[in-house]
Amino acid sequence: MSTESEKSVFLSCWNRSANGDGQADSAKVTFQPGENGTARVSVIGDGDKVLRRLTDWRAVGASPQSVTWDGRISDGAKLVAAPEGRVSLEIVMRDLAGNSATVRRSAVVDRTLGFPSASPRICSPNGDGTRDTVAVSFKLTRRAEVTLALVRGKDVLRTIKAGELSAGPQSVTWDGKVTGGAFADSGAYDLRVTARGSMGVTSVSKPVTVDRFAPRFTVPASASATFGRTAKVAYSVRDPFSATVKVTVMVSDEAGAAVATVDCGWFKPGKATCAWKPPARGTYTLTFHAVDRGGNAEGSAGVTILKVH
Repeated sequence: MSTESEKSVFLSCWNRSANGDGQADSAKVTFQPGENGTARVSVIGDGDKVLRRLTDWRAVGASPQSVTWDGRISDGAKLVAAPEGRVSLEIVMRDLAGNSATVRRSAVVDRTLGFPSASPRICSPNGDGTRDTVAVSFKLTRRAEVTLALVRGKDVLRTIKAGELSAGPQSVTWDGKVTGGAFADSGAYDLRVTARGSMGVTSVSKPVTVDRFAPRFTVPASASATFGRTAKVAYSVRDPFSATVKVTVMVSDEAGAAVATVDCGWFKPGKATCAWKPPARGTYTLTFHAVDRGGNAEGSAGVTILKVH
């Protein structure tokens, strides 16, 4: 087995938390043998102790192979969480002639940081006092230097230094702004927490949506209905950054007095219908209002004049 095999072994990430929070709980090792043969993957601890066999000897070809470690080791007949510290993922490869090559890649189990959450998950930073900020909560198992970063794709748009925080539940607030002081544009972002502790550096992240787009109505200027029947007025709402919007229609008579409030509920932006049964013949004004998941109210209310014959 050629020593070139060592160059084709990659570990997805060397620092893992393996604490069950869904963040960096596993590590994937990928390798590509130079020729057909067999391979075995193991977790190795201090003193070359085998902590777990991830695979028995199995046939492999000269193509990419991958094995995932879930952060657990063997304890008799059961699997338990690996203790914190450095381990190695070992790949032993043999060709058909019996020649072998062994490659190891280090991984660190570090549970300093975990269990992140973000509230609210949809925000509308615009200075109106409604959903302008996002609180990112997490847990530390030991003291660590913490930073919070606003990330979009591969770009870091803002870094907030929270300083050295103690073990226990913690929270850092993002004020809705990017570097330079401007509010973030509408779109999808990640808020990434990084902890630098005695064991190394770990990061966790949570997605957040910035929605600064106010719902926009398209309603008919006028509509008609027959007394004794339910009036149905078709309309549409546009909002590209909110999965649902809540629409309420205020109904007033010719004198401007409130007659009814129609709650159309939350629905996916697009076409919809307002259904209301007029109590008498006459002319009514239907004023459409909307609010989205980011707390944005409509930029301009939709108004329809309904004549009931």
